[in-house]
Amino acid sequence: MKLSEEQKELILNEWNSKLDDPPSLLTLTKIAFPDLEKVDGRCKEGKLVKTFLAESGLRARPANEYKP
Repeated sequence: MKLSEEQKELILNEWNSKLDDPPSLLTLTKIAFPDLEKVDGRCKEGKLVKTFLAESGLRARPANEYKP
């Protein structure tokens, strides 16, 4: 399973639209896979998004990281 070019573009567009407050991994996963109900950073789709971000030199905030 791989991210399509369209999914990659959606993720990057969302990331670039919020440079001051980057979206969480959960938010990015839901944007890339809108038709799936139960997705998070631990599912295979979430891991695909996380891997793509790492390859792009980006790091999403995990749900367990404190945000003031």
